[in-house]
Amino acid sequence: MNIIFSVPQHVYDTYRDLQGRIQGSYVGKWSNNSDNLVGMISNQYNRIRSVVELRHQASQSVQVHYESKCLKTESKETNKCNRLPTGSVVEFNVTIKVDKISCDQKGNFTEILKIYPVGIEEALMIELNVVCQCSCEDTQSSVKKGNAADSCMGHGKDSCGICECDHGYSGLKCECNEQNVTVTTNSKSCIQPDAQNQYEDCSGRGSCQCGVCHCYPRVSGKEHVWGKYCECDDYSCPSANQQMCSGPDHGECHCGVCQCRPGWQGESCECATDESKCIQPNGDGSVCSGKGVCKCGGCQCQEEADGLHSGAFCEVCPTCSDCFALSDCVRCEAFQTGPLVSEQCSNCPNITLHDKVEVALNSDSLCAFYDEADCKYFFVYNEPHETVRVQRLKECSLPINVAAIGFGVMGGVLLVGLAALIIWKILTTIHDRLEYKQFEKERAAAKWGVEENPLYRRPYNSFVNPVFKSE
Repeated sequence: MNIIFSVPQHVYDTYRDLQGRIQGSYVGKWSNNSDNLVGMISNQYNRIRSVVELRHQASQSVQVHYESKCLKTESKETNKCNRLPTGSVVEFNVTIKVDKISCDQKGNFTEILKIYPVGIEEALMIELNVVCQCSCEDTQSSVKKGNAADSCMGHGKDSCGICECDHGYSGLKCECNEQNVTVTTNSKSCIQPDAQNQYEDCSGRGSCQCGVCHCYPRVSGKEHVWGKYCECDDYSCPSANQQMCSGPDHGECHCGVCQCRPGWQGESCECATDESKCIQPNGDGSVCSGKGVCKCGGCQCQEEADGLHSGAFCEVCPTCSDCFALSDCVRCEAFQTGPLVSEQCSNCPNITLHDKVEVALNSDSLCAFYDEADCKYFFVYNEPHETVRVQRLKECSLPINVAAIGFGVMGGVLLVGLAALIIWKILTTIHDRLEYKQFEKERAAAKWGVEENPLYRRPYNSFVNPVFKSE
């Protein structure tokens, strides 16, 4: 998994430090208006796509060193190759060393080393059996010396943990008899004949030893890989309801294929084998009316010579030729409609009316049509058309009452207008009463006399001449 952090400038240094702590992470800065966001992600994606980096998981007792040419002429010590074109192949040489101090402290020990490419969910698991002191160096252990031949299957001698095989034998423990013509010792016997990759031993999930595949163990311990070419596993089967093979109650995974338990079927054991849900109630007991197959509790109708059947139990056949041939007779005799005249109706089979018609026998066929009034009518016939059962009542949609809708709309508008008028009248009355009450309050608080109006002005003025003297 790869992570791209797109951050503003003020936190870039913090995420730059975080990049060194999270494998497969990259940091980029966006501009103030984020107009470079798409280009930045595209550049980081191209950078991720063109980089191959190897990492490992191991204890401090093991030291791992990488070397690679990275498509160049000279090899250098590195675990990362950059600027690789799409489709190119690079090789890494891995050197594993064990710390001598760990041997002095632990003695012989086993170590699991995991080497993996960053961002890809694949890993190489290496089991290291560290022999710090070989039996040939242990001069005090005569038991180990006596049993040295047993570690090489009796066909060689143990020389400091390495089998030196006798003539005619090979392998890590001299287990391969080169004179046995039934066993080939080359890697071709470890490649599945019909495999897509003819250069990958043991399906890429094991190691080839003496022409025999030894499958790698899974990390979880609950998953297993097996087979002559390590082609089988118990974890790559199809799933349903987020469970492999629909869960342990439905089936189990075997070599990439779900093996269903009794009562279940399907690619992921998601379907019950019970066909009771595909049998029509009150029918003749046949599955899907004999016109289809039952899958996962439902009928899948088939197209036959008489037409295409449909319905929950494939009991309906609106396109069958007999349905069309009988539809005019049904309209004529049962409902007195249709293109046939009374003389032509006399040639029709016997027609009986019923409150409801259903398919009762396997030979029955249910038909449904619409007439000129857009009403749906049903009838059932069987071979050889001796009797046709017709449902008495049609299924008609109610006609639209235009007058009622018009008067309803007009009445609604009138009621809304009347309600608005009443509300307006109530509000204006309340407002007038409040104004009158305020007027009465102000008049009671006035300072002038009641008899004199302060707003009144006399229509004349009197002036006295000071120099005038009356005789």
